[in-house]
Amino acid sequence: MSKFLESKNRIGLLGGLISLTFAIAAADAGDVLLYSDHSPGSLAAYVAWNEYFEENEDVVFLVNTTGAFETLLGTGPWDHVVVLERFSTSQPSYLGLLQDEAWMGTPVDFEIWHDNNVAQSDRTIVSAVSALVAWRDERTAMKYTNRTAPPACIEVGFGFPGFESIELASPSILLEVPPSTENAILSLISLLYEPGCRGECLEDWKKDMGICTTNYNTHTGNCYAAYPVPPAKDIENQTNCLNTAATDQINCRNGARNRYNTCLAACPPSQ
Repeated sequence: MSKFLESKNRIGLLGGLISLTFAIAAADAGDVLLYSDHSPGSLAAYVAWNEYFEENEDVVFLVNTTGAFETLLGTGPWDHVVVLERFSTSQPSYLGLLQDEAWMGTPVDFEIWHDNNVAQSDRTIVSAVSALVAWRDERTAMKYTNRTAPPACIEVGFGFPGFESIELASPSILLEVPPSTENAILSLISLLYEPGCRGECLEDWKKDMGICTTNYNTHTGNCYAAYPVPPAKDIENQTNCLNTAATDQINCRNGARNRYNTCLAACPPSQ
C-alpha cells in the first residue's frame, strides 16, 4: 500500500503530474520510485515504465520535480528507481543520493535524452538520441541509442552519461497535439493509451521489457551459482559473467525502446 501516491491505473498516472511537496513515511519493500521531468523525450518512456511496473503489481510513486525526487530517495531503500529526463550539462543534484541508494542494492535505470540544442514544444512527444543506463551489481551498463554510437560499455561503480564524442541528431516528432490543447501533457499521455495501434505498441514494450528482466535475472543467478566467491579463483569468471549479463540487458532495453518508438511512429494520426 502506498504511503502517499499510489498509481494503479491511468488515472493514477495522470495524478502523478502533481509534484509531491511534503514528506512521507519510509518506503515499503516492493515500492518503486519513478521520476520523469515530463519533457518531450521522456514522456513516452514515463508511460511505458509505469505500465511495466503496474503489470508486475508494484506500488509506483510518481514524481516530476527533482526536489520531490530527492525527498523520496531519502525514505528508501526502494525496490527499483527509474529516472527519465532531458540531458543537462550540469550534474544532477540527486546523483549522490541515488548512488547511495544503488550501493544498498537497489536497481536503478535511466533514460536520458539529448535535444541537440534544438527547442522542442511541450505539445510533442519526440524520439531522440538517448543514453540508457542501468546500475546493477556495483557496476554501470550504458548504451547510447544512435546508430553510430559505440557498443554498450560496462564500468565499475555508478556512472552517469555525459554524451562525450556521441554523434547527436535533432529529435523527431512521434506525437503532437494542437496549440489550442488546454493541457498538452495530459492529452499526450491519453494518446499513448489510445486503443488500437498505440495501445498495442505499449503492450509490446511491456512484453519486451519483461523478457529483458527475466533473462537478466536468470543470467546473473547463473553467474553467482557457477562462480561463487570465495573461492578467489572464481572472482574473474564471476566478474566477466556479470559484465556479459549487464551488456545483454542494456542491449535488450535498447532494442525494446527502438521498437516502441518505431511502432509509435508507424501509428496513424487518429484511431
